[in-house]
Amino acid sequence: MLGSDQRAPGRNHRRSPDRRSTVAESSDQAQFTAILSQATPLQVTVPFAFSGTATQGEDYRFKLDARKRPIKSMVIPHNATQATLTVLLISDGVAEPDETLTATMGTPTNAVAGAPTVNTVTIQDN
Repeated sequence: MLGSDQRAPGRNHRRSPDRRSTVAESSDQAQFTAILSQATPLQVTVPFAFSGTATQGEDYRFKLDARKRPIKSMVIPHNATQATLTVLLISDGVAEPDETLTATMGTPTNAVAGAPTVNTVTIQDN
């Protein structure tokens, strides 16, 4: 935990290659990457909320942790500068319009949020 006279390094959250991207439904995954502006001796946790026209359980699902809970946040280990959160896409074989999956960054622990904090992936139907 940071003391009142300590500051975590600034962090810049982004998803490669930019704030909006397109992936094919058949690509199996969409990835969101958080990048710190510099390494810190503290572990950084970055929570996300997900929204968009894609439906969880029908169009995408989250990886599960050891307790079978959906992973909706990422941990950047101490002395590291980035981590990636992978969302698994479901190729359903149903003809439908392209859908969006938007990841909105919550308040990180042990870091200060930078821009952008919202990233959208368009999932192209097969």
